[in-house]
Amino acid sequence: MDLPVLSDAPLSHPNCCLTLSTRLLQTLKDFFQDDSSSSVGERPESLVLSVGCGSGLLESLLHSYLTQEEAQEEPVVAMTTAVRVEGVEVASATSSYLPEDRANTVAGTWALCRRAEDAAALMFVYPRSVDLFKRYVDAFFGSGKARTIVWLGPQADWEVFQPALEGQHGASKAQLTIREGSDCGIGDYEMMAVLQAPERDI
Repeated sequence: MDLPVLSDAPLSHPNCCLTLSTRLLQTLKDFFQDDSSSSVGERPESLVLSVGCGSGLLESLLHSYLTQEEAQEEPVVAMTTAVRVEGVEVASATSSYLPEDRANTVAGTWALCRRAEDAAALMFVYPRSVDLFKRYVDAFFGSGKARTIVWLGPQADWEVFQPALEGQHGASKAQLTIREGSDCGIGDYEMMAVLQAPERDI
């Protein structure tokens, strides 16, 4: 399916719960590229895994945005880490915007996707299950490759998801960043919470 053209102002789209804008894509890019620890000249692929991706609209827009931005960088800068965006949904759902090689499935809403073991970042957009969210955070954040967790949803839902991230924040000295509404390119009633693990000692 053809991707819609976004503007700087957040707008609703029929195939995504979250309001979308180019500013949102740039904000996400900044967080995900901060997760890179590669030196210039190396080019490992950094995986962003979106859990509960639905139609895959945001994930495809983000992947396309990152790819286009990367191609426009100066040659030296472009040697930094590439970012690949994949989605996860239950087997019965259809991620109509994601190609098969970037669409992962699980047996049900209770199941963890093992692809998360390879992810540098996990993204959750309007998640429904606090328990599933907490299980992903506890299983993959900090101890493995996942150094960043992004939660996107309505501000009214944050209080029930907040303990899962704040628990990791206190235990691992990770940095928790909160951005609201137009500050990060989404609706005034929405927010973004980003938990980033401290850099590993090399």
